[in-house]
Amino acid sequence: MIAVVISSIALAFESPLSDPKGSLNFYLKLLDKVITAIFCFEVVVKVISFGFLCNGADSYIRDNWNMIDFTIVMISILAYFPLSGNL
Repeated sequence: MIAVVISSIALAFESPLSDPKGSLNFYLKLLDKVITAIFCFEVVVKVISFGFLCNGADSYIRDNWNMIDFTIVMISILAYFPLSGNL
């Protein structure tokens, strides 16, 4: 929960008008990487403990909240990969 609160506060500080090369942007991107790593670690630990899909009703991905959590973490990871072409 602490990581979620910190992530939410960091989102409040982001602004499209801030300097992309500024120190605030640098630290916000660094914090985003740290928070993403924490959430990835959480997913890995839960998958190891519950099993991903085929461990019965208690499997990680069979819980709706875990499904949402997994989707958000995967989208966060995909954000670090460059898109092909200019958008």
